[in-house]
This record gives sequence, structure tokens and C-alpha cells, in this order.
Amino acid sequence: MFGLLTSGAARKLGEISYSVYLLQGFFLYIAFGVFAPGTEKPYNHWFIDLFAVFALVIFSQITFKVIEKNFMVKSENLNNKIKLFFYKKTG
Repeated sequence: MFGLLTSGAARKLGEISYSVYLLQGFFLYIAFGVFAPGTEKPYNHWFIDLFAVFALVIFSQITFKVIEKNFMVKSENLNNKIKLFFYKKTG
């Protein structure tokens, strides 16, 4: 797709995609259920939607760096230790 999927922004969105998946319902509920219930005008709806998406992406980036990335590193270390343990036993 002309390098679009290998751009830095696309890679960053790919990294935070699981956080976005988990948090989207919460952010949309807060945006439309708490801050703007019954939004009838389309421009109000889209303004709130864009604000919710912007906040979701920023919050997902934070949760990725603080939570997910740390556990990814820890799981990789544990995986390497397990492989080393079984390799020593068999080899």
C-alpha cells in the first residue's frame, strides 16, 4: 500500500492496538453516556467522537508503555530462561 503500512504512525498504532481494543468501549461509554447523552446534532456527535478517539489513543499509548511493554519484556526473559533450562536438560 505504497509504504503506508510501514510508516512510523502505522507501526505505533499497531503497537497500541490491543490497548485500543480493550479501552474503546470504556472511552465511548464515558464520552456519549456521561458527557453527551442524547447528542442529536451530527457535528456534536463527530466532535465528541473525535475527542474520544484522540483521548483513547493518548491513553492507550501510556498504558502500552507503562503496562504492556514491561510485561512483554518480562515474558521474553521468562521464555528465554525456560528455553535455557530445557536445553540444558536435553543437551
